[in-house]
Amino acid sequence: MARNRSENIDPWDKLVQSCPLLFAEADSFHFECAKGWLGLLTKLCLTIEAILKGMPAGDLYYTLDNTPEATVYRTFEVAQVKEKFGTLRFYMDGSSDEVDVLIGAAVLESSETCEKCGEPGTLRANVWFKTLCDEHDRLRNETYDLEEKERAARRAAKLAEKE
Repeated sequence: MARNRSENIDPWDKLVQSCPLLFAEADSFHFECAKGWLGLLTKLCLTIEAILKGMPAGDLYYTLDNTPEATVYRTFEVAQVKEKFGTLRFYMDGSSDEVDVLIGAAVLESSETCEKCGEPGTLRANVWFKTLCDEHDRLRNETYDLEEKERAARRAAKLAEKE
């Protein structure tokens, strides 16, 4: 997915490109959350990237010598980033106490940040848990109410057919 001009780069792609140690093997890494959390994820990833840059190279990689060719593996790497139960989940292969504290702070911040727009939000329970601002929660409720009315109309039509 090469693009010619930096201003045309998708913000998620730009984040991956700006953290080459964190996303070393992530040519097609996919964030499973909405763009409202891009700011907090950018802050988190850049901070972890700075920590990784300050580490000796020997701490960033390890070798398994019991293989025919000594295979080199990464010690720290993002495995998955997603929303679950309305808050951020940030999973890494390898970590440290310092990185775990940063991830915990980002998860807490996600519970107060609208996943859709990045404005202040509240963790809300409707059909699904979501952290949303008042406007996006209203839009979600309107959509849900409309879908529920359509389901009720289909149920009533099926009942009428049976009679």
